[in-house]
Amino acid sequence: MEYQSMYTALQNIATQAQEVTNNLDAQLNQNMQNYIGEYLQQENAKVDNNAKETLAALKEKAQRLLDDGMEAYQISLDKKYFADILPNHVG
Repeated sequence: MEYQSMYTALQNIATQAQEVTNNLDAQLNQNMQNYIGEYLQQENAKVDNNAKETLAALKEKAQRLLDDGMEAYQISLDKKYFADILPNHVG
């Protein structure tokens, strides 16, 4: 994967994460208006858990993307600079 395409994909993931946090804030504010006491805590816990799960999935996706990109880049560097030298090349 090229640097620019990896950058764009990571930027999209960051935008998605920002949307999750914005939605979390809006939902918590709405819960403050609609619930009180124990019900508020229960609803906030649900919203918080959903946001945490979504953010964890986005983090995993971003890490996998970075790992794959770094591995591909390392392979290309190895092929370019550390090619196997055969005996007939030495001679």
